[in-house]
Amino acid sequence: MPIAHEHEIVSARRVVFYGVTGSGKSTLAREFAQLRRYPLCLVDEQIGYAPASEAVWQNRDEHEMRILADQFTQLPEWVCDSAWGKFKDVIFRAQIC
Repeated sequence: MPIAHEHEIVSARRVVFYGVTGSGKSTLAREFAQLRRYPLCLVDEQIGYAPASEAVWQNRDEHEMRILADQFTQLPEWVCDSAWGKFKDVIFRAQIC
């Protein structure tokens, strides 16, 4: 994955913070989204896992994940804190990863 240059970061409207567990993706995504006033998608909570009221630590159905990811990425600008393999192609509509 190519490294983004400053001018690309400044103008990006669709951004994914991608990396290993515990690397600070969610923290950085929150701060970036707040700074830019862009909608934030915390992927684990909003796309990957079913609500705890339905099933604790249960993955959503793959089709449902893809629908949720597709709906969010239709927005003109957004920030995501990750991308799961089951819907990575949808999330990677980002300009910067």
